[in-house]
Amino acid sequence: MKEENLKEKLAKFKKRPLSWSSISQFRYDPGVWYDKYILGNKSRPNGPIVFGKNVGDRLASETDFLPEVPRLKEYEHELLVKVGKIQCIGFLDNFDLENRAFSEFKTGKNWTQEKANTHGQIDLYAAMIYLKYGIKPEDLTISLIWLPTEEQQDFRTDFVKDMKPVIFPIKKTMRDILTMMVEVQRIHKEMLDYIRSK
Repeated sequence: MKEENLKEKLAKFKKRPLSWSSISQFRYDPGVWYDKYILGNKSRPNGPIVFGKNVGDRLASETDFLPEVPRLKEYEHELLVKVGKIQCIGFLDNFDLENRAFSEFKTGKNWTQEKANTHGQIDLYAAMIYLKYGIKPEDLTISLIWLPTEEQQDFRTDFVKDMKPVIFPIKKTMRDILTMMVEVQRIHKEMLDYIRSK
């Protein structure tokens, strides 16, 4: 395959909306981010990621699956808005515009109230809701719903025994979302600089 030149890579990057997964991957490992989002080398998703996606799909389509998990009106609500000049995209796991509420489902382990409070995805989505609908974060009902999982002896991921969802209520402020908007600008510039350095 022909190697793309710098101009083509930058054009591809600028054309694609910025997502939380892209931001978090870049924060964690710029090299892996570059390989995935710029060069297009997709790695096979691991077991926990596949399991989490399947859980989300079932929550959206099967009302009798985990009925104890609170559900809002709409699943996978798409947000496509500009933060400054940067096009951003997000998909709210659960959303209710009329009642000004959204929630995110998380599997895995070691979620705490503090971790939920500081999870950047929530700040980004609250900022995008404000930009699209004019709803201040103080007027949103936000929750992160954790469904604890563990790795089994055969390396499968599954819910912990007698799993009960843990609901973390989250409060955000205008300051939080303004900080996130600045962070989007900063990290977008870092991504551009990284691409130019390769």
